[in-house]
Amino acid sequence: MSLVQNIVRAVTSEKTFREMEEESLRWKLTCKECGFQTSIWEQGGIRYKASSIKKAMPGRCPQCGTKQLFPVEEEESRQPLS
Repeated sequence: MSLVQNIVRAVTSEKTFREMEEESLRWKLTCKECGFQTSIWEQGGIRYKASSIKKAMPGRCPQCGTKQLFPVEEEESRQPLS
């Protein structure tokens, strides 16, 4: 875990921290060059109770090394079919 994640873990309840982790894992960063995808959580961040349209974060792709603004998109929830 990142420093930020460890600090937040120390000051929140275990339940809230798990909710933060689950939600952060749904927010994806995708490389426009090679298609590599990772989550905000895997990159050491937290995104909790958030929404956005056309958000982007600067960074370097760990796979191809390209510096860019990564689009940030929430993975759609998988709802069971009725």
